[in-house]
Amino acid sequence: MGLYDREYYREEHARREVWQIGPVTLGLIGVMVAVFFLQLAMINIREYLTYYDPLLYWGGFSLDKILDGEVWRLLTSLFLHHPAQNLWLFAASLVILAYCGRSVEGTYGPKEMFWYYVLTGLVTQLALFAVSYFRPFNFEPPDPGYGCSGPVVAVMVLFALHAPNSQVPLLFGSVRAAPLAAVIILVNLALFALNPRQAFGAISALSGAAFAFAYHQNHWRVSNWIPDLPGLRKTQTRSPIKSRPLFQDDPPEPSTPIDLRRPAEPPEPVPTPAITSPATVHEYLEAQLDQVLSKVAQHGKASLTPTEQEILLRASEVYKSRRK
Repeated sequence: MGLYDREYYREEHARREVWQIGPVTLGLIGVMVAVFFLQLAMINIREYLTYYDPLLYWGGFSLDKILDGEVWRLLTSLFLHHPAQNLWLFAASLVILAYCGRSVEGTYGPKEMFWYYVLTGLVTQLALFAVSYFRPFNFEPPDPGYGCSGPVVAVMVLFALHAPNSQVPLLFGSVRAAPLAAVIILVNLALFALNPRQAFGAISALSGAAFAFAYHQNHWRVSNWIPDLPGLRKTQTRSPIKSRPLFQDDPPEPSTPIDLRRPAEPPEPVPTPAITSPATVHEYLEAQLDQVLSKVAQHGKASLTPTEQEILLRASEVYKSRRK
């Protein structure tokens, strides 16, 4: 029987809404949408149809202005876009961030999600800064540069590493997470190979994907490096998860929210006996307890689910009652 056939799993996930988004993910999307419409409102078409966007020219990536001290551009450019270009890419980024970000935030907590997004954005921008400064392969940095592809791809890849078989809804339908992440990486590799001199977006996306792989492989927790901020509750995460296919049997329906904090592969469950007497109940509880204790011995107590912790508590109460 697969994990999704088990009653406690269905009951736990039935309480969660399909598109319930955490505060950090929702806030990031809200800021990008608000900035986008603010850019639309401030666009000025000057003489000779010259396009001028004051927000983009104030906060977009610019090597010369960053070297002059305007270091805020390393972060503000992540929330800026060109309202007249690549609208479908902007919309797809919001959908991917909404779906993948909610599961990443639900797993790691709001604080970790916030700092993961900020740090991946900063890492991708520093990669672009280094390439723009040293000019390998005659790279031509845009002035100004903009876009959120780096951190969004990092969130998408981290989600795919945890839940490769889950369905990600896009504008044209649903796609499995692992193939979608692979296609995104391959497309950006192709764009870089075809025109490395102007591969600003490809470098950003590839550096974000590389950071996500390193984050997952080394079990980093960015929030452990950062002091608490007001409003971002510190959430204790479980023990690091080893890389492996998580959905080996029947995957959930596309609308089922994904819990990324699944522990390592549990032992095969024993068949459930018919519970007709107190003695049978205790035998069934002992069989469950054996599985839980085996899992604790292999992976530690931190890997237990709330249901398994409840089994430990029930067993403790039964054994206490037997001593009386």
